[in-house]
Amino acid sequence: MSFAGLQVLHWATFSDLHQLKTLLLSNNEFFAIPSGLFESLGSLESLDLSHNKIAALKEGSLRGLSSLVQLNLSDNKIASVEEGVFADDRRLASLNLNSNHITVLHQSTFKGLRHLQHLQINNNNISQIEDGAFAVLPFLQTLSLSGNNVSTIGSKTLHGLMSLRQLFLDGNVLHKISLAAFSAIEHLHELHAQNNYLTSLGEGSDVPAGLHALQTLELENNPLDCSCAISWIRVLSDKKIHINGACRLPVKYVGQNITKVDFSWCKPTTQRASQTLDPPTAGPVPSVGTEHPADNE
Repeated sequence: MSFAGLQVLHWATFSDLHQLKTLLLSNNEFFAIPSGLFESLGSLESLDLSHNKIAALKEGSLRGLSSLVQLNLSDNKIASVEEGVFADDRRLASLNLNSNHITVLHQSTFKGLRHLQHLQINNNNISQIEDGAFAVLPFLQTLSLSGNNVSTIGSKTLHGLMSLRQLFLDGNVLHKISLAAFSAIEHLHELHAQNNYLTSLGEGSDVPAGLHALQTLELENNPLDCSCAISWIRVLSDKKIHINGACRLPVKYVGQNITKVDFSWCKPTTQRASQTLDPPTAGPVPSVGTEHPADNE
């Protein structure tokens, strides 16, 4: 039923299709999903509603889809997700909400999706993620938030994502990522934070909790200040993991890959508060280095 030019479906359309496993309704003209439309589709495992004009997900619109595993709602006009909309979708493993108009992820947005493993919310207008928004997703392995307007990842933003393996934050307006956000994640393998406004990523010589299993760290196209505050990245590079990112400061290291910077002179975190990368030519190493203004380019 894709590419059929459909605008409305009657609530009884699927009443006799109790054994249906896959339903393709993409590239139509749906503005809404009537409450109870899929109520008789208890065996449905895959539903594609992409490339429509759906403006909101309302409670009851996905009622009855107790066997659903994959749901594609990409390329719609969804701006709001009502609490309870996923109440019946407890087997859902993959949810695609790319290219919609979502601006805020609330604590209730993903309520009911305990077994979700892959979540894509790329290219929306997300500027706010409430603390605990992902707390109901303990089995999530991939979270993709690329191409949004997120400016900060706070210490509680990723709370509950203990199974996360891949995190995509590229193409946002990030100025800060709190490394405390990763403390409860056991085996994060990939962190993609390229094309943002990050000058630093935490502070210290020790690899932060939650990042010991990293295999890929993407930081290119950020105005990185390659001071001792991020010397922990060199520890990762010694493990031969994939790291991309070039220095914007100090001047002597402009354009140099962060893995090539010599952090060997930096004191351990317990012996310093902060240092610039350039060691002094005379006198003791200062305990507090010069702060560099954020690059707004």
